[in-house]
Amino acid sequence: EEMVELAIRIDDRDRTAFITYEQITREPDQTLSYLTNFLELSSPLTREYGLGRTTGRQAWGDPSERIFSGTIDLRQKKSVPLPSPVAEEADKVCCSACEELIRLSYISAGPGLT
Repeated sequence: EEMVELAIRIDDRDRTAFITYEQITREPDQTLSYLTNFLELSSPLTREYGLGRTTGRQAWGDPSERIFSGTIDLRQKKSVPLPSPVAEEADKVCCSACEELIRLSYISAGPGLT
């Protein structure tokens, strides 16, 4: 919901991009190339990244140990299933937010979304 609110406040499709975890982990090269072009970067984004003082800390992104590898981890992770009512509500909220972010963002037909 916070990401949707932010996209609404920005109110400029040319300044908002929406990508998913699945896009980054299933099609990293295509997704990173797309982001490089969207951001008009002079150097391409790569699978490797630097680690900072907040890397792996709660409330600052991915808190799992995988983040410390310094590269996008393409291995599929097994997740612990949520109780059914919680999972159903989470799916509803996620689908609604994704639909709205796709509508509000430039990368609505980016990699993995076509």
